[in-house]
Amino acid sequence: MFAWHDFLKSECLKTNSSTDCLRSRPLLRAFPLLVACAAGIATADDSVPLVSSGTLTFPQKADPSPPVFVRSNEISGVENVWLDAQGAVEFRRGTSVVTADHLHYTQATDRVDANGNVSIDQQGLSLQGPSLGMFMKQQLGAMQLPHYTYLNPGPLDPSGKGVKEARGDAASVEFKGPNHYQLNQTTYTTCRVGDNDWALHMKDLNLDTLNQVGTAHGVVLDFLQTPIFYTPWINFPLDDSRKSGFLAPEFGTTSTSGATFSLPWYWNIAPNYDATITPTVYSKRGLEAGGEFRYLTDSSRGIIDGNYLNDKLTGTARWDLFAQLDQTFTPNLTGHLVYQSVSDNNFFTDLSNDLNMTSLVTLDQEASLTWHGSWWQLTGGVQQFQTLQDPAAPIIPPYARMPEFTFTGDKMLNNGLDFNMYSDVTTFVHPTLVNGTREVFYPSLSLPMSNSYGYITPKIGVNYTAYQLGQNNTDPQSQYTRTLPIISLDTGLYFDRDTTVMGTQYQQTLEPRLYYVYIPYQNQNMLPVFDTAPLDPINYATLFTENRYVGYDRINNANQMTMAVTSRFIDEATGQEQLHFAIGERLYFTPQLVNLPIVNALGQVISNNVVTNNAFSDILGDVGGQITADWRAEAIISYNSQTGQTDDESLVLSYQPTQGSVMNLSYRTLVGQIDEIDLSSEWPITRRLYGLFRYDYSILDKQVVQGLAGIEYNRGCWALRTMFQTIATAANTTSTAFFIQLQLNGLGNLGSNPLEALQLSIPGYISSNEITPPLR
Repeated sequence: MFAWHDFLKSECLKTNSSTDCLRSRPLLRAFPLLVACAAGIATADDSVPLVSSGTLTFPQKADPSPPVFVRSNEISGVENVWLDAQGAVEFRRGTSVVTADHLHYTQATDRVDANGNVSIDQQGLSLQGPSLGMFMKQQLGAMQLPHYTYLNPGPLDPSGKGVKEARGDAASVEFKGPNHYQLNQTTYTTCRVGDNDWALHMKDLNLDTLNQVGTAHGVVLDFLQTPIFYTPWINFPLDDSRKSGFLAPEFGTTSTSGATFSLPWYWNIAPNYDATITPTVYSKRGLEAGGEFRYLTDSSRGIIDGNYLNDKLTGTARWDLFAQLDQTFTPNLTGHLVYQSVSDNNFFTDLSNDLNMTSLVTLDQEASLTWHGSWWQLTGGVQQFQTLQDPAAPIIPPYARMPEFTFTGDKMLNNGLDFNMYSDVTTFVHPTLVNGTREVFYPSLSLPMSNSYGYITPKIGVNYTAYQLGQNNTDPQSQYTRTLPIISLDTGLYFDRDTTVMGTQYQQTLEPRLYYVYIPYQNQNMLPVFDTAPLDPINYATLFTENRYVGYDRINNANQMTMAVTSRFIDEATGQEQLHFAIGERLYFTPQLVNLPIVNALGQVISNNVVTNNAFSDILGDVGGQITADWRAEAIISYNSQTGQTDDESLVLSYQPTQGSVMNLSYRTLVGQIDEIDLSSEWPITRRLYGLFRYDYSILDKQVVQGLAGIEYNRGCWALRTMFQTIATAANTTSTAFFIQLQLNGLGNLGSNPLEALQLSIPGYISSNEITPPLR
């Protein structure tokens, strides 16, 4: 006995007043399988809301004795007794509409007997048959050999686009009271008439539209005239409400784990609590037990999931655990917790085919409390990481923060001054590197002034930093302080004009900008590096920052001016930015004396004497936009004027002439770190067949980062997706996987769902079911 539930898990949990999203790790996901048959049938909505408690309201009551309306070519009868209608008969009573060639109505019993091309419509459900006998008020009766259609059962479609019509046939339908139907020896499909590629065959189907519950017996699923699934009993919701039961089974194969099969079971504990229990069988590794629990209240939300496996391939117990909890204690006090941990370094690379998971090297474990003031907030917490090491490419584990207290505030004063405050006290802990406590105190004042053609913002602040070094300190001194005034001036102008390019009216802008920063030099070689790294050199916004480092262990000396100009072409008809050009460069009036030290693989300092004497930064150029309706491009280039070479490049080109047709090309280089080319495409081979492709190759490592090849075939009422994927899981290791999914529109999915992998791998990808107009 099975209780199937057509269900697709969501990362979004909904309350009565808002929607919050929690990231569910996609290591093991549950996807919809079945069930749907007639009026208001169960949904495969792509969100499963958890609802916090709220106010219940009573539905409006229908008229218990609505009037009768009859239209026909000929009508005869006795007033208030009976009537007989012949030819193009239309009978209306309340929400029920009956049409027929001939109809007889007896008022005393409120009975309708109809013959010849009979049709009855009730709230989207339309039944047609040779005859109908029904007591209208009691909704008791029967129709023989009915053909039914159900219009717009949109929630049934896992694509979210909706199925315009579902249909089926039955030996008979019994009306068993208001909102209660039984169809005997019935079928269900969303395929067009004459194309029964798939269909459900049921001994009987009972629909209770009042309680929104459906029950069927003797269910067989046929695909291409071949039975592929049977269950003696199923029970399912008729609306988008959640119901406990089995979810769609998942199956596939990977090079690291062999064939896999999962059968999730969903437990609808309460409107704001649910759980999913997922046993998974790996042919190479054995049985894994997995589970996920979610909750949502007016003051809290959270998700906890984990998996446990006795791995017969490695002979070890393997597990992972993830938790994310958020709590509002008072209107001012909130709490946050994230905990992620695995049993071993290779857990994700062995058991996941998601590049986002296999590329993880640090797992966050943190907890914090925050007090929110009117213009400030105070946060206290702890944070540490589990580092997943690749023996072929080891990394230095990051510091733990045990604890960290942060105070931030921003207040506009009456005289137009903007007061900003950042303060931080953190104790950094590491097993091999120097430990210590760092205090940061950085107040600043700025005076923003602007009008329609420009702005100017002077700013002044003081950054005070103090260190108290402890364990693993090899320096004879354990206390250091650093005090640096920081002065900046940011100013820009705005000009625009109307212009015409190739017959299109544009507003062209010209936006010059100057940004000056002064910070005196102070030797910082003796200071440890707890959490500081260079900013992304190919990010245009980094030209307009005070410090070229993220983190406070290094603050560059500065007597520098950034000069930049931006021009945009804005379509006057749509307001869309069609094209933009930007170029900028930083002038250094003094050498750059503050740099990060050179360290070895153990994090030990090799050299601190790094000085940059360049008078200019690289010239950073950014050009891109929607070149035409089909083409989009973006290029960011960092050009070294002293060497005459480009140090860093980021190029992106996309061609998308229609839905379901997209080609992408990107190239990224960062001297000594990245040299990577990425090609991806979704392209129609025929009207119904689509090719899928991605090739992401690291020229520097001489390795395929991710490869993908597949096809998607759409028959209109069903779609088949197959995909082969290979991903780099470590420096010299790859993992391959094969996905296959059969999607029966209006019913659900069978197999492993590749949609998330396709959407992440191919920018602009949409499934064939989402293409408009839909294929039929």
